[in-house]
Amino acid sequence: MFADRANNRLRALALGEYGAAQLDAGRPADALHSLSEAHRLLSKSLIHGSPDLSDIDIDITRAQLALGDAQAATAAAQEAAGYWLRVGPARRETGVALLWQVKALAASGHLDDARRGLQQATTILAASGTPKDREFLEQVRRIVPGRAAVRG
Repeated sequence: MFADRANNRLRALALGEYGAAQLDAGRPADALHSLSEAHRLLSKSLIHGSPDLSDIDIDITRAQLALGDAQAATAAAQEAAGYWLRVGPARRETGVALLWQVKALAASGHLDDARRGLQQATTILAASGTPKDREFLEQVRRIVPGRAAVRG
């Protein structure tokens, strides 16, 4: 049983990396298939989440946004952000996951929630973000209408 769990975990991680590569290659539908299988395998043994599962959720968010399914993207982003908010609310990973959630919320028309998430991500990344994170923050700020009310 332990060997099966370990094999499933390794397979899930490999599928997650493969899905991310497919996404980066501009193949979001293929990526979504790989990432969904990775998520299914990994979530069997990680009922409380993990950094790896959160990374897969973010990649699912990216794939769903690329495919135009903002609702599914929002659900995946909420899983990722929820995990990081539980285990490390001030961590940079939390800020990045929140930015993906903001993108999905904005795409699905939930602008008030997107603005609140952007404000929270801005606060987190001001303290713990990398230059690349801050660049992503600026990209996300440009897509959220009424962002002038958000201070960072």
